[in-house]
Amino acid sequence: MKVTNKNNNRGIIERNDERISSLIETSNFLSICFDNSQWDSKNENSSSVVHYNYRLALSKALILSMANIDLAANFIFLLTSQPNILNVKDFIRGFKSLEAVLTHEFDQKTSKTYSIAVRHFLLKYGENIKDNFPIDLIHFDSRFHKSSSYERNQDVGTFIIQVKQSSFGVIIDPDNLPSLFKKNGLLHHAVKNLEIASKTQSLEYSIVMSFKKTLKKNIQFSKRFCFK
Repeated sequence: MKVTNKNNNRGIIERNDERISSLIETSNFLSICFDNSQWDSKNENSSSVVHYNYRLALSKALILSMANIDLAANFIFLLTSQPNILNVKDFIRGFKSLEAVLTHEFDQKTSKTYSIAVRHFLLKYGENIKDNFPIDLIHFDSRFHKSSSYERNQDVGTFIIQVKQSSFGVIIDPDNLPSLFKKNGLLHHAVKNLEIASKTQSLEYSIVMSFKKTLKKNIQFSKRFCFK
């Protein structure tokens, strides 16, 4: 029997709605988030510990993801995976995929608002046990940052450089450094080796950030003088 949301006027989806049935499996990441948040679709007299706005944002993101499978592939992978297989890059790829889905449907302001709300919900009510990293501290270079120069790089993925005295690392994302990273190019190999080396011995934060800022300045410089 088709399950419909009696609260469609409020926009919050039921967890047993057939539109997202393929996203829900026992103990997968999304299911755990639903359980921990005591999810329901009510506006008034809700038993959920999550504000209406966060549930609304996630509801819209889930429905849009199922309608845009290709754009949402990494976000869907995050939601449907068992927490013990997820790593930091899975979260980053998932959140970037979420942004792609939202910007496909909404203007930038609305997309940013929904993206922040969904990330907040998932990081607060999700669980991860593989690498013992605090998922509530996960950050990444969002396309919505004022200084972002987002341009998708299909050939080179995100790097995480481990730094001293930090529970997280410094993100170097080729998507926000357009034209700099070419697959198997010098910079690609250099940053890849930097990432590998930092896993054995964490690097100084100031040095890594200085390197990242230099890469960003190169982008700004090339834009200013219209280099191709």
